[in-house]
Amino acid sequence: MGVEARRTMLIQPRGEVSPGIYEMELHLSCLFRHRNERARFDKLWPRFLEAGQEHAAIYRRTGDSIVYRTESFLPGKADSRPFVLLLFGNPASQSTEAGMCFAHERPNREHRIWRALRRVGLFTPRGRTDTGAVAVRNNARKTALLTAQSTGPFRIGIDVLISLPSPASDPYWSGVNGVKRLLGARAFRSLIEAEKLRILALVRHHFGRGVIAFQRDAYESIRAADAPSYSLNRAMSGSLVGRCGDGATLLACAPPTRYAQTAKFTAVLAHYRDWLLSDAPTMPQHRTSS
Repeated sequence: MGVEARRTMLIQPRGEVSPGIYEMELHLSCLFRHRNERARFDKLWPRFLEAGQEHAAIYRRTGDSIVYRTESFLPGKADSRPFVLLLFGNPASQSTEAGMCFAHERPNREHRIWRALRRVGLFTPRGRTDTGAVAVRNNARKTALLTAQSTGPFRIGIDVLISLPSPASDPYWSGVNGVKRLLGARAFRSLIEAEKLRILALVRHHFGRGVIAFQRDAYESIRAADAPSYSLNRAMSGSLVGRCGDGATLLACAPPTRYAQTAKFTAVLAHYRDWLLSDAPTMPQHRTSS
């Protein structure tokens, strides 16, 4: 099997199971080409499953595949506003089970990312979503994302680079690094190659103005070769910008979401908002490695 065919077969969608929640199938025979890599994964898999109480509901093994649920909240209709994708690392298992990205930080506590997006006017559903139960607010946000019923200058979509969820509450298995630990470095690189094709395809489908990434791998995987390499300092200063691999879509990288409650985070988002709205966005000069 050729490289391109392997990437196409690696992850396949199985359909939408609820609004914004999709079932996917990961083919292990395409992911692991060496017997020792597969043996390592099979040994770690039970530990990964036990790390999140939600995993029994969102993961299952079937034959030589992993079937799982993931998140993708994209507007189902167009309007006059340009489309901007907010691209994060991977879903938190508890959010996938709840049916909404960034469902909560602690039970009944709103996730900090929603406050940051609201402050800079990037995404605010029409009608109030800053009061009431967290579940009620999340349902309003989900509806607004899927139907483009939000205020602000852009049609906003939210997606993830790595579709496999991991438990936010477990330091060892949380985030993108948890998925990398589970798969191993080589298989993780193969996964990224397959996932980035999915992201770039959806940006083309929505005629995207730009992408704001919030995680290192999310930025690195889709940036053009002449865009600057990831730097946390540049992300924190709002100067990590370029274009996606398609050569047309604008790309910016914000600080990680752990900084979302800081003034620096909202200042960077406001800067990127204005940059994406400008008629002729400027690109910083940078040196490419030799």
